[in-house]
Amino acid sequence: MSVDTGQRPDTVEQPAEQPPAPQPPAGRSGLEDRGWVLVVGVLVVALLVFAAMIALTALGGGDGYRP
Repeated sequence: MSVDTGQRPDTVEQPAEQPPAPQPPAGRSGLEDRGWVLVVGVLVVALLVFAAMIALTALGGGDGYRP
């Protein structure tokens, strides 16, 4: 059992020409604008990792090394 769906037309109409996309302003980009936020974020993460290393060392029994 099949259903007759008809054929597509031989010629396909091209869509109307689109206007060009608007260009962003030529000013500074977002990263250049907020570069200091990236630097502060990296420093905060580094300090948190360092503090976590100290805390885990203290919780693990200190740093006493006995060969």
